[in-house]
Amino acid sequence: MGFETMKKIVNLLNIITFFLFAGNVFLFPKGFFYEVTTNSSKVFLFGSIHLVKKETFPLDSSVETTFKNCKNIVFEIDLTKVDPFEILEYGTFKDNSTLENSVPKKYFKIMDSLFKIHSIPKFFYNKLQPWMAVMFLTSLELVANSGNDFELGVEYYFSKRMDTSQKVLELETFVDQLNVFKSLYEISPEYFFEYFLVEKKNEVENVEDFFNAWLESNEVVIMKSITERDTTNFFENQFYEVINDKRNVKMTEKIVEFLKTGECYFVVVGSAHLFGKRGIINLLKEKGYSIRRIL
Repeated sequence: MGFETMKKIVNLLNIITFFLFAGNVFLFPKGFFYEVTTNSSKVFLFGSIHLVKKETFPLDSSVETTFKNCKNIVFEIDLTKVDPFEILEYGTFKDNSTLENSVPKKYFKIMDSLFKIHSIPKFFYNKLQPWMAVMFLTSLELVANSGNDFELGVEYYFSKRMDTSQKVLELETFVDQLNVFKSLYEISPEYFFEYFLVEKKNEVENVEDFFNAWLESNEVVIMKSITERDTTNFFENQFYEVINDKRNVKMTEKIVEFLKTGECYFVVVGSAHLFGKRGIINLLKEKGYSIRRIL
């Protein structure tokens, strides 16, 4: 494998990290900033966006100041601990199996064509497990469709601005989040391929539109994306449960633990996880916590 090909693969693996771990892939609203309080603790929730334009930063002064003053910075995962090659290792075959021999021909044909379009060599992608291959392609397509105006977003921005007095905490681990995608495949491989490869329901049709909605704090766009699904479709409901609802419950439990410590926490979470009946904000309200919207 040539140096340039290896460099491209490593860069894409890093993008996969941000792509998966910034929350639901449909939703990139900005400007959603909340304060959760108890008598002794404060948790600030900031909705993340994984792709932004270069001129986006700095953020609103209330966000910047709060980030600077909180000693506990919480991401869905600690990006500094993620090794792109660990991600790759987790999703590759350890025996003589290949992608080509592990999926129906009609789906491999789609994947094979897309990998070739993106100049990824077959000897590399043919060792990827099916769920990892699709995740890799999803990231490739997202980057290709987003254009040159966009770059890695909020989590990346905050991680570069931390000082030595601040510590990073996690709501999940990178293995947890890889297992989300893996478990979607295990629910129904055929529906998984149809959902992500054929219908491309994960694909951002217009990154510019979502970015603008984020700038405008347009909650309507998010709620529409959360609620617009076929509730009669068993697999689509199962997918949404795994991608969003179950994770929201676990994230909320972590936040509740933070609220018991008497300290300040600045939590950056995918915006899709904040909203809706089973979103973090509503789950915290159901537990009796006071929540104030700042932005």
